[in-house]
Amino acid sequence: MAVAICAALDRFTGTGKSKVDWIHISRDGSEAIVINVPTGTGQDHYPPAFGGARGPSNSRPAANIALNCA
Repeated sequence: MAVAICAALDRFTGTGKSKVDWIHISRDGSEAIVINVPTGTGQDHYPPAFGGARGPSNSRPAANIALNCA
């Protein structure tokens, strides 16, 4: 939500910040101050800024498991 607020304020004020700027502002400028601890490296900030979703990945192929639902 912080990224969306930064985007809305950027559009409203016409400052022309980049999406990466929104990430840094929302992560370092607001969340770190509000919760008073260092935040992550942006794993929760990049997907809303650039679109899409981010989820865990596994480099191993998925196992084929047969389920008997009888």
